[in-house]
Amino acid sequence: STHSPQNNDLLKHTVHRHEPPVVGRPLEVLVDDGEVLVVDKPASIPVHPCGRFRHNSVIFILGKEQGISELHTVHRLDRLTSGVLLFARTLEVSKKLDQMVRDRQLEKEYVCRVEGEFPEGEVVCEEPILVTSFKIGFCRADPKGKDSRTVFNRLSFNGKTSVVRCLPLTGRTHQIRVHLQYLGFPILSDPIYGSSAWGPHRGKGG
Repeated sequence: STHSPQNNDLLKHTVHRHEPPVVGRPLEVLVDDGEVLVVDKPASIPVHPCGRFRHNSVIFILGKEQGISELHTVHRLDRLTSGVLLFARTLEVSKKLDQMVRDRQLEKEYVCRVEGEFPEGEVVCEEPILVTSFKIGFCRADPKGKDSRTVFNRLSFNGKTSVVRCLPLTGRTHQIRVHLQYLGFPILSDPIYGSSAWGPHRGKGG
């Protein structure tokens, strides 16, 4: 058409979004007792709608597929991390659990596979962690960062990679991933902290 836009013309613009695919297996509810809801979260699904993910998030799927709403998040797991996720069913329980987290009455434990031969025995990393970009959620070990402490124990080594048990005693963003990178044993196929862009030593020692 040769018609050029005039005042009062209605210009319509539609955006069609394709979300990145997530794993197909259903979210398994482990406990739902009216106070807490405990879910087994697969890797690849974010907890909250974020970035390019709207429908493919734990909160949205629980609401749409199981009619579960008004959940209060007690803790988060990174999108690529699988594991046990705890929600409070009421504000009262949420406050109680938040206080327990602050008082260190709740302990979290993670297991991951890392590159290389992780040392035997207990390894403690206490490098402060600084968020350098909130936009892309990127952190690094930095003296100007917040106090952080993670305890590691190697469970096995197969000649190439190690399975390591991780106890984060503080709750910084990407804490385990950053501390393992700092120690020189990034999590296998970690797209940020295990990237070859860090050089041959993957950013070991900060």
